[in-house]
Amino acid sequence: RSGKEMRVQFDMQGFPKEYIYDGEILSGEQQRNPGQANFNSLSGAVNSKYGDKSDLLYTIFDLILPGVAYASRRNKLERIRSDLLYPTGCCCAQSPNVWILPVLQYCPDAKDLEHAIPFQLERIVGMGGEGLMINVGSRNYEQKRTDAILKVKETQTMDMRVTGLSEGTGKHEGCVGALFCECESEGKVYECRVGTGLSDEQRARWADCPEEIVGHIVEVAYFSISQDKASRGSKYYSLRFPRLKKVRDDKKETSAY
Repeated sequence: RSGKEMRVQFDMQGFPKEYIYDGEILSGEQQRNPGQANFNSLSGAVNSKYGDKSDLLYTIFDLILPGVAYASRRNKLERIRSDLLYPTGCCCAQSPNVWILPVLQYCPDAKDLEHAIPFQLERIVGMGGEGLMINVGSRNYEQKRTDAILKVKETQTMDMRVTGLSEGTGKHEGCVGALFCECESEGKVYECRVGTGLSDEQRARWADCPEEIVGHIVEVAYFSISQDKASRGSKYYSLRFPRLKKVRDDKKETSAY
């Protein structure tokens, strides 16, 4: 990040030389036990002039191609990965210390993404991972912190009041499609549409008896709080990837914390 050359070399034999690869260096110990202490040890090993560096692993996740959308960059990277894999599909053939990370799941639309995130997050956290990275397929490469790559960790929750319902479509036609929820706290208003986490039974029941849910408190799981361009500078906020966790029959008031 500082532009200084790192004192570590990786065998990139077999990788096309016309590309610049973007990734991170990890150590075996850091992968087994993530944390600041192991990160500091890794940084020391990378910058040390001497010492055993055989435990270091270069994990590639992108190509630096300005003006090219992520979906196209990833397709190029997948072709490289396919050419380098062992027949068993376990790792890169030319170097055991260089890996091209696979994509966990492709999501063609927001609804697929909404369903994929809770499943994939639970899976990765269950394996000891920290969370997910979501890349926006249409966005060009940016050499800075950017909202084209979203970091998703374990969820937070908020107790919100159901203010209305939307009708379902497709397999949920005739049932509730989503809950409109709101929470006011410390001068801020949080609003969201919750269409994930509802059971088929709840969707059908609330369509017939909306009074059983409208006006009631529900616990909503979410990944982050955001404001769109139209709301910036106002008191209105939305929740990113909201999901119904449970109905709070024990509460009458909303709570943001």
